Amino acid sequence: MPLTSSQQRHTRTALAAAAACTALLAAGCSSDSTEAGDSSVSASAPQAGGGSTSEPSASAEPSPGTPQQSEPRPGGGQSTPQPDGLVPWCPTDSLSASVRGLSPGAGNRYAALVLTNTGDTTCRTKGWPGLQFVDGGGSGLPTDNVRDREQAAREVTLRPGAHAWSRLHWAVVPGEGDDGPCPAPGSLRVIPPDQRTATEADWSQGEVCGAGHVAAAALRAGTGPR
Repeated sequence: MPLTSSQQRHTRTALAAAAACTALLAAGCSSDSTEAGDSSVSASAPQAGGGSTSEPSASAEPSPGTPQQSEPRPGGGQSTPQPDGLVPWCPTDSLSASVRGLSPGAGNRYAALVLTNTGDTTCRTKGWPGLQFVDGGGSGLPTDNVRDREQAAREVTLRPGAHAWSRLHWAVVPGEGDDGPCPAPGSLRVIPPDQRTATEADWSQGEVCGAGHVAAAALRAGTGPR
């Protein structure tokens, strides 16, 4: 039965649509496909630099290891956390020095250099004192200060009024480096460990030969032997 003109136009339209779809399917399209590239786009896709297009939640907690600002102290600045129980090093102005003679040997002399905590807080010290002989007029004398390493340095904690001591050893027989009589210092300047300023002790131990050579042991708790 021959088709009417209306039926012929519908048939031509359907065939044209089928042909177009066949071509599109060959190119990989589908009736519900998105635009090229849209299938790989996500709201949380990373941006250049490692960021994200998604907005962070206002209630998000910081991730572990994220640096946090310390709480400001009154008057500005940042608080610096200190380990509990940390005892500060003894400053020079919290220490007094004295020298007491010990039993002598043939041509050798020994003394106890005693440092006393005269401050009102506990402090600590460790190591060897720095020494400088001084004459009666306050001028420095030749001094060869060496460390006696027979004993290793140990930390000493000094409560107010407590003591630390170092054994001093020097010679009284003139030798190399001595030009004329050996000088007798009037005082001894002492720089405590970890400090840059000195405290001073009277010196009544007589001559020091060997161009001021004196060996000092590492500080120990107490005042030394009697």
